[in-house]
Amino acid sequence: MGVERPLRRNRDYMLVWAGEGVSELGSQVSTVAYPLLVLALTHSPAEAGVVGLAATLPLPLLALPAGMLADHFDRKRLMLSCDALRAAALAALTIAVFSGAVAYGVVAAVAFVDGALLTVSFVTERGVLRRLVAPEQLAAAVAQNETAFYASSIVGPPLGGLLFAISRALPFLADAVSYAFSATATLLTRAPFQPERPEARGSLVAEFTSGLRWLWRQPLLRTCSLITAAINPTWRALYLLLVVLAKRHGASSSLIGVMFAIIAAAGLLGGLLASSRLATRVSVANAVRLDTCTTALLGPLGLKAGAG
Repeated sequence: MGVERPLRRNRDYMLVWAGEGVSELGSQVSTVAYPLLVLALTHSPAEAGVVGLAATLPLPLLALPAGMLADHFDRKRLMLSCDALRAAALAALTIAVFSGAVAYGVVAAVAFVDGALLTVSFVTERGVLRRLVAPEQLAAAVAQNETAFYASSIVGPPLGGLLFAISRALPFLADAVSYAFSATATLLTRAPFQPERPEARGSLVAEFTSGLRWLWRQPLLRTCSLITAAINPTWRALYLLLVVLAKRHGASSSLIGVMFAIIAAAGLLGGLLASSRLATRVSVANAVRLDTCTTALLGPLGLKAGAG
């Protein structure tokens, strides 16, 4: 695996990259469809918020256990299992929505399962990346992955809104198909995803507590983890509020998707700034402070504008 070989000619990396990119596109499609579906079924922003929380809660709760699973079990099988289960869950939701017999509890359960398996798959894929590319190409591979993520975040929400406007079930069908594609791409890879570990592994409980202790001794990582755990549900709530306010002002499902894409475009701009020379002049700690303070200042302004 020489550094002279471009990433685009690395078969296994490109398969995983394409699979993850397509599955992320499917996730972005359904992200905008979940609140639209719950609001259409119940007309209750509170119940739509519960579904949003069900999709977001697994990330802070399961990120560390997901890393331990990726270390203990075969990573390729783990990624395949996650994609297969997510495809099955979204296919079941699609059938329920098509039949007109979907229940609110089913939507909440599928959102939670989707979020939980997304967490496991995401963490596992980050560990696999080091097995697929040369160390000198790792930064470029991460940047290419982030590009695919933000591209999906820009294209997915408008597509989800458009599909929902055509049929309420179509966004979830598209998401199910994206997971099936991701599973197929992973299945076609040849490289081993698991590193050689001749030493004996400890128990899951012992590794979990050891990991927590290590994280707590890292001030910056500890702070970032706590901030992320608090911000993710908050952003989900703001997204829901955006949908509710837009609906009250007569916005179509397609237009709501475009609004989500504008937010993602701003995220892409932030990613480009982070990879520029400007980022080298700002420490990680100061960048986190700037991001947190900016969010805290602009959030109320956005709410005031939406309420007005």
